[in-house]
Amino acid sequence: MLWSQLQRPNSPHYLTAQLPSPRSHQVAASGFTPTVSINKMFGTVVVGVGIAGLARIRDLMNPMPSSPSEHLKLFGFVSRRSFGSINEAKQISLEDALRSKEIHAAFISTENKTHEETIRMFLEAGKHVLVEYPMALSAKAAHELWEMAEQKDKVLHVEHIELLTEEYKQLKKEVAGKDLVKGTLHFTGSVLDENKTGFPAFSGIARLTWLIDLFGDLTVTSATREMQKDKNYSRMTVHFQTANQKSNDIEDLMGSTWRHNLFFHAIDALIICE
Repeated sequence: MLWSQLQRPNSPHYLTAQLPSPRSHQVAASGFTPTVSINKMFGTVVVGVGIAGLARIRDLMNPMPSSPSEHLKLFGFVSRRSFGSINEAKQISLEDALRSKEIHAAFISTENKTHEETIRMFLEAGKHVLVEYPMALSAKAAHELWEMAEQKDKVLHVEHIELLTEEYKQLKKEVAGKDLVKGTLHFTGSVLDENKTGFPAFSGIARLTWLIDLFGDLTVTSATREMQKDKNYSRMTVHFQTANQKSNDIEDLMGSTWRHNLFFHAIDALIICE
């Protein structure tokens, strides 16, 4: 029986992305970020200055020594709000970011519903793109974006930072070569605005990638959702089967009594292997 406490790392450098080489359309959820020898500076822009965007600005301004991030130069950030500058990073317009020949890559950290449109604009402008998950709010749109990146010969990198933590890497080592008996992931958080974040199956897509990365392809056997709007309460439960007919469950529980968390506690993650 394996219990694991997994959480978003506190180190700001975990939020610093490594830019893959062209034609390498990798997803961070795979747990693999290619090591690339970069012999020039890549100009970057951060789009969106929420929690993730501010962390990226901070990290790009203070890259980890001897890391690929030292080859990323931040030319500014884009926001609908007026800031002028943040930590010596200057605010620029979206139009300037798209037109600039000095900017080679965009880090998109906006609300979920704007990801698709923003990705399209930067790919069309000939820029590489790193975006927080989910890439889009429909599978159809996501496939279209992958195809567009391929046609433009640009990197489209979807970030799932939790799978790059040391805690998760250790968990993956512990389950390697073992057969799953049963797995359950239980998440709690505040109710999200679905107009901005999308349906829980997309806003919580990271839940699914935990299980796929650990145990391979899954088949959905059933899914339910309970809502009590008067109590600001929502529960989504999804049951999966692995290729060898073992069960995996995800429960996403949201209510006004919980803070929105990007981690789950040890007691909420139960993976039984043999």
